[in-house]
Amino acid sequence: MGAGADPNSPEVFRQNLQVVQQELMQVQSLARNALVGIQSAYHLGTNPTQTEVDLANLKQSINFLLNLMRHTGVGALPLLPLPTEAVPTMTVPTEEQLMEDTTRGIKVLFEKQKRSQESANVAANILGSSGAIAALGPTSSMSELSSKGAR
Repeated sequence: MGAGADPNSPEVFRQNLQVVQQELMQVQSLARNALVGIQSAYHLGTNPTQTEVDLANLKQSINFLLNLMRHTGVGALPLLPLPTEAVPTMTVPTEEQLMEDTTRGIKVLFEKQKRSQESANVAANILGSSGAIAALGPTSSMSELSSKGAR
């Protein structure tokens, strides 16, 4: 990229996309090597040091790819599903479909968070009531507990 090139131009974006794709192929290759090393860890002749090196290189390459995607803007692109036999070409979702997917994802996360908070409240109530039971002592009955809790 030249000194006067616009970093937001389509040509620069295409170049950045190519660099990201090349780096992604490198990550895939390193991941395959690491996976083979892990799968054959107990086979005779396997060098665990090489597997460690492969894993370290994979981590480093993933971090580089992450930073590259973040700084070039390529990481902001939506991920498209791979073509299948039923649909042999890649279809680009409409903005409406992207909004629906995003809304659906937000709703799922909201419900998950809501359930988590409800579970935390139940746990806090149980812990709070067990603290009240402990404060009453071992000879207290449940009727005494409920009458003291009603006050």
